[in-house]
Amino acid sequence: MQEYKTINIDKLNIAYREEGRGQPVILVHGFASSTYTWLSLVRLLPSGFRYIALDLKGFGRSDKPRDKNYSAYDQAMILTEFINKLGLDNVVIIGHSFGGIVSLVSLMSNKIKNKVVSLVLIDSVAYFNHIPDFITKLSIPVANILGLELLSPRKLVLQVLEEVFYDHSKITEEMINAYSENLGYIEAKRSLIRSASQFVSKDMRHIHEKFNQIRLPVLIISGGADRLIPIEESYALERELPHVELKVIPKCGHSPQEECPQETAEIISAFLEKTRPAAPSFLANILKWLKRFKPKPKEDGWRTAARSYLRTEHSKFILAAFRLDLWSDIPRRSYMGLASAKKHLIERLALFLTDYPITHRKLRWGRFSTRREKKDLVDIVCAEFRDNGMLDNIKPYLYGYRDAFEYINEDHIRQLNETIINAYNRLNNIKDEYRPMRLKKDLVRWVHKHLPVSKKAMKEAVYYLERVLNSTSRFKYPDFIKRKHPGLGVLNICCRLTADLREADLWFQISHIPIDGVPMQEILNSLKKRWNTCGDLTFPSISHKKGEAVPELCSTESGPGGRYHADQLIDFRPLLKIREELNDRYSAELSSPVTVISMLGWGLAHHDIFHGYRFLFPIDLPSVNNKERTLGFVSIRPSDYIENKTLKNGFLEYQMGFNRKLYRTQARISGIYKLFEIFALLPSPVYWLMQKFMKNLFAEVLGSVVITTIKDADFFIAPFSDVIIDGFIAFGNFSVPTKDNKVAGIVSVKTTKDKVTQYLGAIEEVAGDFGKYLQND
Repeated sequence: MQEYKTINIDKLNIAYREEGRGQPVILVHGFASSTYTWLSLVRLLPSGFRYIALDLKGFGRSDKPRDKNYSAYDQAMILTEFINKLGLDNVVIIGHSFGGIVSLVSLMSNKIKNKVVSLVLIDSVAYFNHIPDFITKLSIPVANILGLELLSPRKLVLQVLEEVFYDHSKITEEMINAYSENLGYIEAKRSLIRSASQFVSKDMRHIHEKFNQIRLPVLIISGGADRLIPIEESYALERELPHVELKVIPKCGHSPQEECPQETAEIISAFLEKTRPAAPSFLANILKWLKRFKPKPKEDGWRTAARSYLRTEHSKFILAAFRLDLWSDIPRRSYMGLASAKKHLIERLALFLTDYPITHRKLRWGRFSTRREKKDLVDIVCAEFRDNGMLDNIKPYLYGYRDAFEYINEDHIRQLNETIINAYNRLNNIKDEYRPMRLKKDLVRWVHKHLPVSKKAMKEAVYYLERVLNSTSRFKYPDFIKRKHPGLGVLNICCRLTADLREADLWFQISHIPIDGVPMQEILNSLKKRWNTCGDLTFPSISHKKGEAVPELCSTESGPGGRYHADQLIDFRPLLKIREELNDRYSAELSSPVTVISMLGWGLAHHDIFHGYRFLFPIDLPSVNNKERTLGFVSIRPSDYIENKTLKNGFLEYQMGFNRKLYRTQARISGIYKLFEIFALLPSPVYWLMQKFMKNLFAEVLGSVVITTIKDADFFIAPFSDVIIDGFIAFGNFSVPTKDNKVAGIVSVKTTKDKVTQYLGAIEEVAGDFGKYLQND
């Protein structure tokens, strides 16, 4: 959250912090606490809200006067004035413990009764039947002063936290230090005593009799192992309030927002969604209907979306491993001819891929989607092409070849290979979504019609076709659109050998349906480590590549519907230097550091060609709790912050919003993650319909430009999806040495032909002069 601000209420300076924009959510802490208690929770709560956490009178950084007005009623009057002075409407109040009763009492005031729309109570005090021991001790005259003087702030805080938390392993040094700091001053100790002495005032004893007057929606959250406020009080409160729901978090103590922030955020997020008007669309109604039944998807949501929206040649992404030592596994090298180099490379690559089950996949094509399926064998097909992209020859290297085929002979295999080549060339220009399915169908039909063999041999022939079509990779040059994968495999590998046949550059074209970029790059890192390299990679000089980007067709479809690619070498050192300065400048305000990728989004949004665009940033999510490794997404429109003239620091607000979305994405509780989970429940034809008729909805909800990065990639060529209407921008390693003794990174762009060079020009300007986008900040 941002730095503290203060507001004067009845001659008292009340400190508060806030974050985000939208519907206001007021956070009211409990006894002996401060705004610190909300920091972990706020990072996980949804965007589109303005979160405002205040320090109650006598706590945190608010004033600590020597008076006797510290009761829940007195604090409620301050809360009421706080809401009015900030001019807030449509308010949600979240109160914890003592802050809960303060919130309840504030709703009795006619001054804000019509301004508050809902209430969240977390382990709230309500009936004063159970007063925590440490508060009782602090209210005893003389003994309270002696106790605070004899015990160090740190020891006192630790004792209280051990009462508050069920799982003591979740008590961190940061927590202890934050709360100890508040008790390091004499006035803070005196305010603590005053508050304890007035914790139960006479006018509070019968306040529960008015609870039934509260007609707002109320959410009660209770730690199932709360030792300070028994759960029975939450049940009693549930019976008193007319419109209430109760959620209990098992194995959690008195402070769920700190001990179990993710579970607490999920409960509150669902409650907050109810205050938002639903999008008036057919899709929104379908999703809302599905959520009522709380079904569990059989597959990760991103994987389901990928098999419907990433089926074309231009949707594949490309990574590379350069300067591999082809013969590092052979101590003494004999004469190396081209044929032996090819054979050695393929056998060695097959052996390497055997250790990575994530690559053991084949694709099963349907009309509307493509499923990934496991396969046990690593098969490689070496394919040779003519200059015009026609397939000239194939040589399959099938694992266990001689043991796999009993009924078909070498002549049959020769006929099958020729048939594959002829069918491939005949169908090469039909739509990517249909070509593999049609290719397999035509080949199987040919076997049944033209191959004069027994039924067992015919079955073997079809099995042979399956293995060739699903081969992991092939040996070819990198013009991938002219040399498409001949079948239904996942990897398409191009090799370039040096003239002396010692070094190999491998270019991997990868289907996004089963594998994402970061896991694949990790495999390439292992490949370089295992095979060794023949020296460091050095890019050409920056001046050599500058301004030379020429858009090249990267889709089967050409013309207005075609997609084009170009890459450019750019010096990112000025941007990286400013990033360091920003992290030093904003270290106190930001819970997470400024990222290069968010800076690029901010800078690009200042250019006319990106004006008003919503950007989508893919995030690698590790496997957790039996959930597979997948992608999450941060979606943000920087223009919303650039154009908002009320913001004192637009970039800081933007970065805070980005970090909050990033945190929720990494915790798998973001709106987009949940949206994909619901999408996984929809049948494939619905995806096809959305792709055809709802592209603008995707652009509004998700984004129209994807900005993606793989930090270890020496060369990363972007994927593409036809539901992302304005293109993909991919970044790899920002600091690869160049021949002119500088460092740079390759930027890859895929979009329509007219936008490619404009995108690259804007990126180069952002990388070279980011400071001008901060002039008003």
